[in-house]
Amino acid sequence: MLTSMRRGRLLLLLSAPLLASCNPDILDSGNVTVRLTLGGSDIQSGLIGKDASIGSATLTNGPVPTGASSPVRSWDEFIAYAQGQCGGDPAGFSIRFVSMGIVSGSGTVARLDDVLTGTAWVYFSDGASSTLDVAATYTALGTSATLAPQVTQGGLAPWRPMLLAGNFRIGLRGSTSNAATDSFSMVVDVVLAMNAHCT
Repeated sequence: MLTSMRRGRLLLLLSAPLLASCNPDILDSGNVTVRLTLGGSDIQSGLIGKDASIGSATLTNGPVPTGASSPVRSWDEFIAYAQGQCGGDPAGFSIRFVSMGIVSGSGTVARLDDVLTGTAWVYFSDGASSTLDVAATYTALGTSATLAPQVTQGGLAPWRPMLLAGNFRIGLRGSTSNAATDSFSMVVDVVLAMNAHCT
């Protein structure tokens, strides 16, 4: 029969792994949402596309920093949270989930496929000449769509400095049957759930 002291030591040993798991190596950003308004002026060579700075993104369902009363609400706040949890800059990033949904449209635009035909891509941009396709659609588009991530943590490694600095843009690009002279607009929310990896 175990004495009270031995029981206490045994419980402490058994609980050690559980205590360690309270400080996970992988940190969830919550939903990172960028709102894009696309129209005829965004069409070139049969493709429509637009991007926006990560600084314009809103975060929902994000982590709550220790001692804070509310979750992080911007990418910069998430990076600061990750740096605190990791004890320095995260070693890398990955994309867990990507989706998009129509918010509103003008004229006959009520669905994503009223403008987008075929495959659509969500991409990162450095705001200059470099882009990276991070997710793509492979199913029919309706009022919303889930995209399949196309890049691994290793594939995002060259973009790590920009992700840490919040110096990148998130965009949507796809084929369209509309013309640049057409008068229409489509407001779309692009949503990414990202992970920061401490090691």
